[in-house]
Amino acid sequence: MGQSIELKFKLGYSLHVLNFTNYAIKIYENLTEELSNLYQQNPEEWVGDYTKILNNLALAYKDLNQHDRALQLFEKALEIREGLYQQNPQRWAGDYAKTLNNLAIAYIDLNQHDRALQLYEKALGIVESLYQKNPERWAKQHEAVLIALFFTYSILGQHEKALEYQEKHLTAVKTKYQKNQKRWANDYANIIKTYTTAFIELDNIEKARSLFLDLTSVVKETQLDQEDPQWSKILSDIHSALFEDPSISP
Repeated sequence: MGQSIELKFKLGYSLHVLNFTNYAIKIYENLTEELSNLYQQNPEEWVGDYTKILNNLALAYKDLNQHDRALQLFEKALEIREGLYQQNPQRWAGDYAKTLNNLAIAYIDLNQHDRALQLYEKALGIVESLYQKNPERWAKQHEAVLIALFFTYSILGQHEKALEYQEKHLTAVKTKYQKNQKRWANDYANIIKTYTTAFIELDNIEKARSLFLDLTSVVKETQLDQEDPQWSKILSDIHSALFEDPSISP
């Protein structure tokens, strides 16, 4: 990557992070045109930067709720990265999976959940392979796809499939927690909390109560509530919702 191009990437990214998204898009659009020309002249050298700018530009449009434009750019990036992945899976698996995930989110924004599921499932197949080879590096992306599948299946009312991915996700995080409680206690507790509140909203009170007991155990066992008093309030609020809310049946 040339120095000028790298600076434009950094400037666009900084503006986007600071919520100056319209300014970021102007920089990204100019950079997309520049990299498109370079990519056409020398695809092998510039394909990485070109697909990266397509992805960045798509994310910026997505943040402005310009979903059709974002979808168009994600689709273009996916087409290129899919070809790269087929030629060299080891080199391009991670980038391809990220693009599948981003495109799935774009379809979720358009309420096209069936299409999103197809993409999430394909992303999971790739990420699970990467995660098995290098759990430390790929844990975050692996978990992100699992929780996305849980919520998407839940939205579609396919609760058995949703539960399958919820249990898979919790098992993966619990494994890390059991190996190093101090490092992973807060992450594990937050994930249990997320699923507990999700099951309350889905009116699966039995499952929510079971998870709440696990959450309480983790918080007390690792003294998270002493390190952060917010955990005491979280437990109290969930307890009230599950055991004291008159609208919830015992």
